[in-house]
Amino acid sequence: MNHLNKLTTLCLITLSLALTACGGSKDDAKKDDKSSSATQLPDNLFVTKAPSKITPVIDAKNFSREGEEITLRVIVGGKKDPFVKNNAVMTVVDAALPNKCMEHVGDGCDTPWDYCCAASEVLNKNIATIQFNDENGNPKKLNLADSNKFKAGSTLTVTGKVGKKEGIDTLTLIASAVYVEPDKK
Repeated sequence: MNHLNKLTTLCLITLSLALTACGGSKDDAKKDDKSSSATQLPDNLFVTKAPSKITPVIDAKNFSREGEEITLRVIVGGKKDPFVKNNAVMTVVDAALPNKCMEHVGDGCDTPWDYCCAASEVLNKNIATIQFNDENGNPKKLNLADSNKFKAGSTLTVTGKVGKKEGIDTLTLIASAVYVEPDKK
């Protein structure tokens, strides 16, 4: 009988721990709300008017210098999933590059922002990386795919400083201001 009492006590402890872990107080819910707001980019990063001096991505790759401030007009894309998980980093394509995939919307192309209809050598010349850094110069730890400001396929005008140049084929822009164009209907 003593063995049965121990087993019953152990089961009750396990059950109460499981219920405590699954449940939560109102204070826990408030903490979750605060942490989820920290997963968004700060509102002061977004501007209400697009800058006018735009540099084409291909020119920025060829002529910009590390640390130089430039502005790009881009479309979030270039890949099926343009967002880097758990880092505030995304791929973008120069908005001036014609997107033949848009001509086929409704024809089975579910991800026109990936530019799969573009020749890879043309796409590679017009693709860049946008990065949102923390105060230490590292990408913020958040998922841009969860952003309530933009999504894959959104057109943005992004101002920032050119990041470390890894060669003429790459361009990273450390964003300091973003204008999100309204969706076209």
